[in-house]
Amino acid sequence: MTEAKARKDVTKDTWRGDLQPEGAVCARTIPVLEAEAAQLEETLARVIEFVHFWDESLNQIYQA
Repeated sequence: MTEAKARKDVTKDTWRGDLQPEGAVCARTIPVLEAEAAQLEETLARVIEFVHFWDESLNQIYQA
C-alpha cells in the first residue's frame, strides 16, 4: 500500500457503533458555525464603523 493511500484510509470517515449521531453532527458542524459566526461579527463591526463614519460626516455637512 502506498503512503498516500494509507493516509487516505486513515482520514476516511468510518462509523463506530458507540458513536451517537448527534455527537458526530455537532463535532463536525459546531466548529464551522463558530468560524462563520466570527466572520459575520467582524463584517458587522466593519459595517457599523462605516455607518457611524457616514453618519458623522453627514451631520457635519448639514450642521455647517
